[in-house]
Amino acid sequence: MAGAIRTCKIRGITFISGLIWESPVDNVLFRENRNHARKENAYYVTRKLGKQLTQLGLVSAEEKNDASVGMCSLAGTLCNIVNVPTWIGAFIVNHQEMALVVVRHGEILAGMDCISSQEVIYDKFMHTIDMVRDAGDDFDKTYCPAVWDIPDSEELSLTSVITGKEFKKNKSLLRSFSGFDFLKKEKKSILKLVFLFGSVIAGSVGYYSYQYYQQEQEEHRIINTKYIPPPHEWESETSVNEQLNKWDFYLESYPMVFDGWDLKAVSFSRGLAKLTYMRNEMLTASSFGKKAFAYFNVHPVFDKSGNKATLSLLLPADKDVDNKETLLPGQDAEIIFYSYFQRIGVNHIELKKVDVKLPREPVSDNPDVIYKWGKVTWKKYMWTLTVGVPPSVMLYGLKQLPGLRISKIRTEDIDRSTWKLEGEFYANEK
Repeated sequence: MAGAIRTCKIRGITFISGLIWESPVDNVLFRENRNHARKENAYYVTRKLGKQLTQLGLVSAEEKNDASVGMCSLAGTLCNIVNVPTWIGAFIVNHQEMALVVVRHGEILAGMDCISSQEVIYDKFMHTIDMVRDAGDDFDKTYCPAVWDIPDSEELSLTSVITGKEFKKNKSLLRSFSGFDFLKKEKKSILKLVFLFGSVIAGSVGYYSYQYYQQEQEEHRIINTKYIPPPHEWESETSVNEQLNKWDFYLESYPMVFDGWDLKAVSFSRGLAKLTYMRNEMLTASSFGKKAFAYFNVHPVFDKSGNKATLSLLLPADKDVDNKETLLPGQDAEIIFYSYFQRIGVNHIELKKVDVKLPREPVSDNPDVIYKWGKVTWKKYMWTLTVGVPPSVMLYGLKQLPGLRISKIRTEDIDRSTWKLEGEFYANEK
C-alpha cells in the first residue's frame, strides 16, 4: 500500500487519508494486535465499534515521512460525526481532487479511505454503490456533490464539518507507536502551567503590556493592508452561445437508443452531463449495465424497478476562458434582461438577486503585507426559464447580452423538447 498516504489542509486542519484499515478485533485482543502492528508501522488511529470491537488504522514505516503525530484522520473523523453503520461519501478537497470514504456495518473498508482525482473518485464511488446493491445491501447515508444528482444523496462540505460544533470532540488524531506523542502532550501541559503561573505573577502589568502590544499590531496591520480588485467570476465562465454549442456537440454524440434502451431525459451543467435511458420490453438491466460501462466508461445508476438507468458523464473543463466585458448599468439591467428574452417570445422568467460570494484573499509574498478584497461594484442574479424548443435553436443568432451566463439545461422528455434553463446574470451596482 506504499504511496497511498495523502494529506490536505482545510481551514488550518491537516487531514490524512489512505490509512491501512485492519478488520475490527475484540477489545480483549486489541493490545496484542496493536503490539504486532508496531513492528511494521509508524503511526496509528483507533476507532471504537460499540463496546466490544476496535478498528485500527495504520501508517506504514515506509510512509512515515508523509505523516506526523496530531494529523486528523479524515475517514476516522467523518465516521465519528456521521455516526451511522453503513454509508458512502465523496467530498471535494480542492478544484481537482476529491476524497472517498466507505463504511459498512461500522467498519471503514480497506482501500476505501483515499484522495484522488475527481474522475477516479467518481468512478470508484459509482462502482462501490453497484457492488453493495448487487450484494442485496444499501447505504444508510450517501454523500456526494449535488451536481452528481444521485437519488437520496446530500452534499457535505469538509469546511462545514470543520466549523461544525461536533468536530472538536470527534477528531480522530494520529498517534505514534514510539510513544513520543505522549511526551509531546505532557510537554504542552507543563508549558501551559508555567505560562498560567507567570501570568498570575505578572498581574496587571502583563495585561496592560499585552493590550498595548495588540493595539500596536492592529495599527501596523491597517497600515500594511493592501486592497486588491476582487475577481470577476463571469470572466472565467464561457459565454452562452459557446456553452450551448459545446453541449449541443456532446448531445449529438450520444446515442438516442443504446442496447435497445431509449434516451429519455438529458441534463447538462458545467463539467457534467446526465443521460437517462428507459428500458424496453424483453431487455435486462444487467445487460445494459455491462455494455454501458464498456461504451461510456461509467457505471449507470438504476432506479429500484430497474427500468430507468442514469449515466453521469464528466465533461472536459473549459481552459483559458477570458470573457472580459462591460456590464450593464444597474438601474437598467433588469428591464434590459427581461426585454432580451421577451423579444424572442419568452415570458415566464424568474430573476432573483443573490449575494456575491468571494473566495479567500490570496496570501501576499511579502509577510508584512496583508491582501484584502476591494469594493464589490457589481450585483449578481440567478435566473430560470422554460422553453418549448432546444436552447440552441431559441438563442441562435441572438446577440450576446453582457453579463449573461448559462449554467444548466435539462429536459425530462427529449421527444417533447421542453427545456428548463438556469444561469447567472451580472450587472453593475450603479
